[in-house]
Amino acid sequence: ESTGGQVTITRQIDLSQIAESSSYQHVERVEGGVQLERALERCNFTPGPHFILSKVGIEQVEDISRVTHIPIEIRDRFLSVVLKNPSA
Repeated sequence: ESTGGQVTITRQIDLSQIAESSSYQHVERVEGGVQLERALERCNFTPGPHFILSKVGIEQVEDISRVTHIPIEIRDRFLSVVLKNPSA
C-alpha cells in the first residue's frame, strides 16, 4: 500500500512454474508464516537453488507514508529476519 498498491502480472503467471522450468531444485508455494518458516527450514536440508513463492496481500491504511528505505536497505532488513540475524 505504501508504494501505491499496483497490481502485478503475477496474478496471471505462476512464478513457481517458471522456477521449476528454470531448474530450481527446491520450489515451494507457501501461505502464511508457519508454512514459510517450515519451507525456509527445509532449505537447510534440500539441495538448491531454492525458490519460495509467498503471495501476499495489502491492507488499505489511511494516510500511510511512502517507503523511505532504498532497495538495498529493504533487502538487508528482509535477509536479517530470514536468517535470524540478531541485528534485525
